[in-house]
Amino acid sequence: MSSTDAAASVARPEVLAGSLSEALTAVPGLDAAAGLRRVLGQPEAYLKLLRRFVAGQADAVARARAELAAARPAEAQRALHTLKGTAATIGAADLAAQAGVAELALEQGRVPALDSVEQACAALVLALQAALPADEPAASASAIDWAGLRPQLARLESLLADDDAEAVALFQQLRPQLAAALGAALAPLEQALAAYDLAQGLSALRAANPLLIEPEQT
Repeated sequence: MSSTDAAASVARPEVLAGSLSEALTAVPGLDAAAGLRRVLGQPEAYLKLLRRFVAGQADAVARARAELAAARPAEAQRALHTLKGTAATIGAADLAAQAGVAELALEQGRVPALDSVEQACAALVLALQAALPADEPAASASAIDWAGLRPQLARLESLLADDDAEAVALFQQLRPQLAAALGAALAPLEQALAAYDLAQGLSALRAANPLLIEPEQT
């Protein structure tokens, strides 16, 4: 297959979906091919992105309710905005649309209807938990491509600074190398992005930067 044909095949939804399990591509409300395109057709990166969605967004609507009960509508709106963006990133367009409607209601000073959003989110999380395969072990330090990693880290920092949810997808692509480079020091960054807290993720990445230095060759 030529490079042109290969590139074309990556863009075809049936080819992208074919790299995932039948159970995952059958999850209601999830367009797996669209989600895969967001991570450049890399199945392992997409699977990690889905796991982070499950870990970080399962209680998103509950958090929004709690913020409303505490008279913090701006924080509730933020939680719904994050849910909307992350749902769109993984290919859950219907959930993203419902979260967007609730977010808009808050923006306009109205009380949002959260029941349908909560039900849709819970159903998606349960379906993903049932469909996702077991996680893979982290890469070893020898897997680090420092020359390729540096520009990607700069891009990750830029996306986080712009509060762009695409940063989460990029993090999933880089995670094996970051885990090999940072070890336990990766935890603050990973935890922040698992919760889709991009501002905290930016702080964690900048704090980790001194450790992301290629060792001198001996």
